[in-house]
This record gives sequence, C-alpha cells and structure tokens, in this order.
Amino acid sequence: MKSIFLMIYLIIATAFMGCKSIEKTDIEVSSVDSNLLKIANVLNKHIPEYSTSYDSKGFYFDKGIPKNFFIYSLTDTSNNKFPIEEPIGINKNGIYHFSPLRYEISFSHIAVIDSGNMEIFSFLNCKNGETIDEVIEHIKSKRVFEGVDFTIIRNYRNYGYYFQIDPQSKVMCDQ
Repeated sequence: MKSIFLMIYLIIATAFMGCKSIEKTDIEVSSVDSNLLKIANVLNKHIPEYSTSYDSKGFYFDKGIPKNFFIYSLTDTSNNKFPIEEPIGINKNGIYHFSPLRYEISFSHIAVIDSGNMEIFSFLNCKNGETIDEVIEHIKSKRVFEGVDFTIIRNYRNYGYYFQIDPQSKVMCDQ
C-alpha cells in the first residue's frame, strides 16, 4: 500500500515539476545551456513577427536542437552541419553566427563567448544594427581569440543556412 502512495506522490510531483518555469526552479543551468537559451530569446525579442507570421512557437529548442534558426560556429567551421539532428553544444570560448532560417528575415547576429560570458551583436550590417567591424574590434580585444581567421568572421553570411520561398526575396533590413 505504501508503494502505491509513493508512486502516486512521485507521479504528481513529477507533473508539477514539469510545469515550473526555468526562472522559478532551483536547478542551476550551466553557462553553455543558458547561453543557448539566451540566443533563442534574443531572436524572439528582436524578431517578434516570426511568431505571429510563421510559427507561433517562435525560435526555440526541441531536445537541444534549434528550431526555425541556426547556430553556426565561426571558430570551428568543421563542426557545422545541416540539418541539425543532434543537440547542439557551444563552447565557453567561441564565436557563433545565428539567424532565422527564412532568408527574408535572416537578420544576422553574432555571439562572442569568452569564458562563458556572452556578448551579442545584433542586426549586423542593417541600417540600425551593429557592424561587422565592431564585432571584429571586440574579438581583437579578447586574448582568448588570438589566431582567429577574420576572413571567416567578415564573411559570416557564408556560414549559415537560409531558405527562400521567392527567389527574388531579399533580407528586409534596409542595408
């Protein structure tokens, strides 16, 4: 009888724990995991029209796999593949290009992560965004990134995945 009550208790407790939001739990999220969540949240904040026009869930992770956007390492390009079929991981030191998959709203962002601390540069080379030169200056100020290939950083748009519905569409950022 005690085992039945214990089982019922565990089922109810598990159900309630599953309903808690991340902010309210006592579970500590590693800096890598929290940086992944920050990346998705930045896109949702900066491109809110995505959830109203394309997918009501917006940008999110499903079992560690980014949905509706990509994250591409600019420091280890051999590690990038698409479609992403396994949970993504990011390093505590790295430079990542991330953007929505839809070409017309593929506003590029770059995350520079130094010892787990992330700085995000948004709407790169758009009219009201930051510039790739600002990103490069920031990277140069970090000793951990000595030896980075700045050709790859400058050509960040070549390191990502986009799809177009209309072949004449362009990125809507008033370059």
